[in-house]
Amino acid sequence: MGAAEKTRQMLAQALKELMKTSPLEKISVGDITQQAGVGRNTFYYHFKDKYDLVNWIFETESAQLLDSSAPADNWGDFLGQLDSYIRQNFSFYKNALDYSGQNSLQDYIFDVLEKRLTQRIGQMNEEMNLRMRPDEIAFTAGFFASALQGLLVRSIRQGLEPESSRYLECVRRICSGHMIENYLRMPPRGKQSGNT
Repeated sequence: MGAAEKTRQMLAQALKELMKTSPLEKISVGDITQQAGVGRNTFYYHFKDKYDLVNWIFETESAQLLDSSAPADNWGDFLGQLDSYIRQNFSFYKNALDYSGQNSLQDYIFDVLEKRLTQRIGQMNEEMNLRMRPDEIAFTAGFFASALQGLLVRSIRQGLEPESSRYLECVRRICSGHMIENYLRMPPRGKQSGNT
């Protein structure tokens, strides 16, 4: 691990420690740098703001789950792994998701899911010869990313109690039942009866 990576890890650990006792919105960059024992310039060399650091933590720690080179066709397993990861780091993510402004973790999670879905739907478009236009792929990816992100955020905000995790189980079943594949196979309106 290089020096830059070590510094980012120190800042991440400092923020996590602070978030155990304070809401993210009340933590300043000065608090983080003091906790980490580095100067403010060091922080800004690596991150735009504290929300950028939160997103980096999510990206780094969930990299194995969200690696775009990993198979993207089994969404049931992917969501199960993501759920497990969030549960292991629950207090950090619940606190991070309380902020919903610019550069928020909610938006970042959506972006990650949308990117992964765009790749998978693009693959399926080619494999199944669906002839989807780029705007149709983008819309479909955004639709499913929005649903999955909303469900995940709702589950975390409800505390990941057994009742709230029931929603994730439903999504796992839907995805395992090839909902996305079935959606993509549906002909557009007007083409169902042979119309073009």
